[in-house]
Amino acid sequence: MKLSQVEALALRAPCRIHSPRSARLSTFPPSRLRSSTREFVRRLLALTLVLGAMSAQAALYNSPTLNQAIPDNSASGYANTINVSGPEGFTITDVNVHLNISGGWNGDLYVTLVHNNSGAAILLNRVGRNGSGEGFGDAGFNVWLDDTGVNGDIHLFGTGSSPVAGTFQPDGRAVDPANVANGDARSAMLNQFNGQNPNGTWTIFLADNFGSYESRLDSWSLEITAVPEPVTVALGLFGGVCGLVGLFRWLRPRA
Repeated sequence: MKLSQVEALALRAPCRIHSPRSARLSTFPPSRLRSSTREFVRRLLALTLVLGAMSAQAALYNSPTLNQAIPDNSASGYANTINVSGPEGFTITDVNVHLNISGGWNGDLYVTLVHNNSGAAILLNRVGRNGSGEGFGDAGFNVWLDDTGVNGDIHLFGTGSSPVAGTFQPDGRAVDPANVANGDARSAMLNQFNGQNPNGTWTIFLADNFGSYESRLDSWSLEITAVPEPVTVALGLFGGVCGLVGLFRWLRPRA
């Protein structure tokens, strides 16, 4: 059977199936697909980093080696300041303090921490003193003070060895060192700094309230955990979502 000229041309022509979808895809070249995929991955990674930055951030701030004598039997004491300068838009959720003190008589020491002239956390208040007496006679501290410290209230803990070491809860007794007792309320803990901006000055003050033994502050450290303020989180999420929406619109096939 002889084919007509039209039929012969039809058989030689390539077979193509056209649809609205294939027509749209044909306007989206592979080179653009590759570059768009890279851009999508880049923006998704950027959003992931933003969200990661919005989680709790812990930072450690150390004093230099001080080796500073604490004036014996003197309420004037000694003060040292750590300056914290970090990103804005964060609020404190936890503060811990490391004390490295050598020599002296631990039951003589009164130690406070103040942030930006706010109220003081009482770190030590003549540990071991219960209304009278000289307090614990251990010499020195190498301790972390944490409101949830596993070894409990440092005011009640005398080891008989020097220095006292471990993780303890701050004394917290906001009373006159001359009258402090075991049963006094512990209202001046480190959690009073929660909700504040971590940036600014952190000042430790140490006083020796009885004579004969001299203590030295060798060094001290701050560990601060902070989270973004709600408005910072909202702005970060809004910016990230807007960026992805814009990318999706750019990737959307044209009719």
